[in-house]
Amino acid sequence: MARKFGQFIIGAALLAVVELLIAIWVAGLIGAGWTLLILVAMSASGAILLRREGLRSWRRFREVVNAGGRPGSEVIDGLVGLGAGLLLFVPGLLTGAIGLACLIPPARRQLARRLQDTAARRLSPRVVNDLFGPRRVKATRTVPAPAAAAGPATDGRPPGGPASTDVIEGEIV
Repeated sequence: MARKFGQFIIGAALLAVVELLIAIWVAGLIGAGWTLLILVAMSASGAILLRREGLRSWRRFREVVNAGGRPGSEVIDGLVGLGAGLLLFVPGLLTGAIGLACLIPPARRQLARRLQDTAARRLSPRVVNDLFGPRRVKATRTVPAPAAAAGPATDGRPPGGPASTDVIEGEIV
């Protein structure tokens, strides 16, 4: 635990240094006033986005739960929106750019899909089923061939090779 906290502190310090260097570089290109204005505008939009996404996520979560649905995708989408708002709120051009990128619909869907896959791997199957519903899977089953007689098989397969490969699609409940 202490090691992870130390890594977090070192990462935050490195991020602060990188953000400062980027801000100095941008200020050299467009001026300090414009750079400061961009930073303030990004932080203000992040605060607005945090409030809006938080309320919207909570509202959608309640609607889905009240309708008897599975709220997992709403939770994940809300987390992505809140994360984007938080990244915009933190003063810095790099974090702001990442936060803006998280708001672009294809990037947002991809990030939400990755978060859902991570949650599915780390949580128990019962919790994942309660949050996201049954999982669609494809499984391949290879049925071994019967023991070969003295010669090669009559259908051109080598002796002892697989007889067939079946693809089974279904849901894990």
